[in-house]
Amino acid sequence: MKQHDPDQGSPPEAWLALDEQKRIHLCEEYHGRRGIPSALRHAVARAMVENRFALGVESVVTVTLARLSGEGLDRHDAMHAIGSVLSAHLDSLFAGSGQGRRAGRKIP
Repeated sequence: MKQHDPDQGSPPEAWLALDEQKRIHLCEEYHGRRGIPSALRHAVARAMVENRFALGVESVVTVTLARLSGEGLDRHDAMHAIGSVLSAHLDSLFAGSGQGRRAGRKIP
């Protein structure tokens, strides 16, 4: 797979056959082709959401994507909305008062 188009989605089998770094790179490239500044964090969140969708198993991602699409969002905007919630959740897991945290738990 040479490019990823979040408006169309990638064939799940082809997407899952890529290694994680390639998936993230494809998300970064998509935004770069459009002149949109793309932070690594953004690309990682997008790749995580695409991964979950590509598994083909009903999940909060697939249900939410269907709902948002039904409400008029295109696939790309719906994936962004899901990714932003994921990012906010990860922020809350790793936020702290200067103490190290891993997976939402304090490191002893």
